[in-house]
Amino acid sequence: MDWSLALFPSAGGLGQSVITCVWIGIAVVAFFNLRFGFPLTGLVVPGYLVPLFIVSPTSAWVIIIEAIVVYGLMRFFAKTLVERFGYAEMFGRDRFFAIVLLSILVRVSMDVLFWPQVASYFLQWDITFDYAAQLYSLGLIIIALTANVMWNGGFRYGIKVTAIQLVVTYVVIRFGLMTFTNFSIANLAVMYEAVAASIIAAPKAYIILVITAFIASRANLKYGWEFNGIMLPALLALQLMQPTKLLTSFAETAIILTLGYFILNFTRLKHANIEGARLMLLFFNLGFFYKLFFKLCRCRLLS
Repeated sequence: MDWSLALFPSAGGLGQSVITCVWIGIAVVAFFNLRFGFPLTGLVVPGYLVPLFIVSPTSAWVIIIEAIVVYGLMRFFAKTLVERFGYAEMFGRDRFFAIVLLSILVRVSMDVLFWPQVASYFLQWDITFDYAAQLYSLGLIIIALTANVMWNGGFRYGIKVTAIQLVVTYVVIRFGLMTFTNFSIANLAVMYEAVAASIIAAPKAYIILVITAFIASRANLKYGWEFNGIMLPALLALQLMQPTKLLTSFAETAIILTLGYFILNFTRLKHANIEGARLMLLFFNLGFFYKLFFKLCRCRLLS
């Protein structure tokens, strides 16, 4: 007898979506920030990496290794090379943009030169080394975010923070959601809606991503414009190729913002201390339950 709770719509939706994993991961990151003072960075890293550890652990370890390589190269350029030429150390949005560029170079270089050699070596021992798993677009962004977490507070501290968040998120998803609810990650292709299958297959998308991130970085430093991270406008710019999705995103954002404004001004939370991680988690909760509500309504209409 199946004792799992049918919390999610049976026809796909959030029951087979990475959005649910990201929601859990953000809750974990917010908890450790509020309770132990962990940095509030790399919010989506646990939620994206944990399903990979469950379904394709090799791909997850590849992302972590490449993030470490990016961190090491960034450390060398920012601390050693730049200062030797008489420039100030990179910081803020410029440093993160440089990390994004290095992530592209590291991903392309290692996927072309290093990982195929490793796969050939393991093949001699009849071991399949599936390092790609068709998750290039996902990996690129997560590599940059993971390397940025390692930068904040130092390498050892960043590794510790990332490891703790990953373990806790893994336990909640694997032994919580997957055991006691109808949530499933069996179909990884459904969960990960990547921009493209590879960098080579979608150069236009990555050109848009990099250029928009650069513009956001410059605008932040020169005019003080705050985007809560330069990747947000960069990812939105990718939707310009699908205007309908862009308009839908803005419409949903307006609805969630209105709900948040109402809750923070006309309920008991009006006098509560809802700032920082609490405010961020509130809006992510509103966004998640908003999507869950409409998925349930859609399933009932179709049935």
